[in-house]
Amino acid sequence: LSWPDETVILDVPCAGRVGEGVILRALVEGAAGVLVLGCHPQNCRSLRGSEAARSRTARVGRLLASAGLSPTAVRFDAVAANEPARLARLLADAAGAMRRPAEG
Repeated sequence: LSWPDETVILDVPCAGRVGEGVILRALVEGAAGVLVLGCHPQNCRSLRGSEAARSRTARVGRLLASAGLSPTAVRFDAVAANEPARLARLLADAAGAMRRPAEG
């Protein structure tokens, strides 16, 4: 499996552990965007981890928009371990959409 060179993966036990602070810190430290990946609905070992991650990601997007920044810099999507091709596509799509203007 390959993904865009600029991709940095932060492995967490559950997407629900990804708080707004983690997302914002990544952006402040220079990330062009953040893609939070979690379980599909109704398939979460932590019961509501992906729901929490989706909600937090949306909240950060609204915060960015209210600050006049692009809310598309943060995204949430669900992907399963048996979907490697979909994972690669999500990473490539996110990298393309989140690429900073200076990068082209």
